[in-house]
Amino acid sequence: MRWRVLGPIVSLLAAACGGADGPDEPAMKMTGSQGTTDVPMDTSSTGGPDVPGDRCDEAVAVEPGRRYGSLAGAQPDAGGICGTDGPAVFLQVAIDRRADLEVNAVGEGFAPIVAVLETCGEPRRELACTQGLPTTVLDLSAGSDPIVAIAVSPEDPALENDGLAFAVDLDLRAVLGIGEACEPAHRGRCETGSACLPDDEDVARCTALVGDTCASAEPHALASAAPLEVTIDPIELQTDAHHHSCTGARRAERVLRLALPDDLAPGTALRITTDAADVGLAVRGATCLPDDELGCAAPSDAGIVLAVADVPGRIGSDHALYLFVELPMDAGEIDPTPTQGELAPFAVTIELVPGR
Repeated sequence: MRWRVLGPIVSLLAAACGGADGPDEPAMKMTGSQGTTDVPMDTSSTGGPDVPGDRCDEAVAVEPGRRYGSLAGAQPDAGGICGTDGPAVFLQVAIDRRADLEVNAVGEGFAPIVAVLETCGEPRRELACTQGLPTTVLDLSAGSDPIVAIAVSPEDPALENDGLAFAVDLDLRAVLGIGEACEPAHRGRCETGSACLPDDEDVARCTALVGDTCASAEPHALASAAPLEVTIDPIELQTDAHHHSCTGARRAERVLRLALPDDLAPGTALRITTDAADVGLAVRGATCLPDDELGCAAPSDAGIVLAVADVPGRIGSDHALYLFVELPMDAGEIDPTPTQGELAPFAVTIELVPGR
C-alpha cells in the first residue's frame, strides 16, 4: 500500500553549481540503519561557508526522491534538533495531496539526526525525531510544507573530518479517503479507521470499519447493577489507530463507547477485566484525546484488570467513556494471517463498582 515518488538524483547545490550525477561518480561509505553501503556521491555537495539551507527559515525546497548534501560548513542550529545544537541543514517538502512522509538518511561516517518540523516558528513542533532509523510522519494534509532537518551531534567524532556527506530519501505515500479506489496498491493506503475492501461492484475501495476509531466506536450502555460482557473477535478487520501510555503500538484495537447512567453515585469506579492473554486495555474520557486517558493496563500472559476510580468526578457531564481493547500482536493490522485463524474470540467484562 505504498507509492514512491522518485525525483531526479541531484545535489542540494546542483542549482547553484550546475553539478550533475553520472555513472562515473565516486562512491562514499554511508552509515545508517541498514549498516554501511556504497552510494554515488555528488562531489558538488561539499559544503562551505555558505551552505544552502543551514538556517531553518531558509530551508531548501525539494521534491520527493533521493537528495545528497553535506553538513560541512553548516552552522549549529540555535533552535535545537532533537535536543541537540550541532550543525544542521533544512529541506522543505511541499505536500500536494494528503500523504505520509517517510524520511531515511545515511551519512558518511556518521548517523545523521533527523527531525521533521511542522514550522520554523517558536516554539518549534517536532513531528518526528530519530537517529539511525527511518521515520514516518502520518497523514500530512495537502498544502502543508513540513521541514526535514538533517543534523549531527556536536559531540560526534565525525565533526573532525571534512566530509559529513549524507544522502536522504524522501518518500510520499498517498492517504486515501473513504470511498476512494485503493487498488492497485501503488495508489496509497486507506485512511486510519478504514480498510481496502471490495464494494457491491467488486471495486476495491477504502471502507470504514466499525469499532476502529472513536468516530465509529461500538456503542454499549452500562447499568449500575449489572456487569456487561462484550465478546471480541480478534480476526475481524481492525487497524492500529490509537496508542496509549502503556500499550497500543503496532496493535490493532477495538474501540467501545460506554454510555454511563446519569445518576452515578459519587465515588463509583469502573472495573474492566479479561482472561485473554496478550490483550491490553485503555480508557479515555469523552474527548477521546490521549490527554484524556483515565487508565491503562499493559498486556500480560494471564489476563488483566483495569480499574478507574471515581468515574463521576472524572467524566464531567458527558456520561460517556471510550474503552480500547488492544488486540494480541498476532492479530496483525488488517490482513488475516494463518496465525489469526488460531485466535479465538474472548470476553471483556465491564462493570460499575459502588464507591466505599
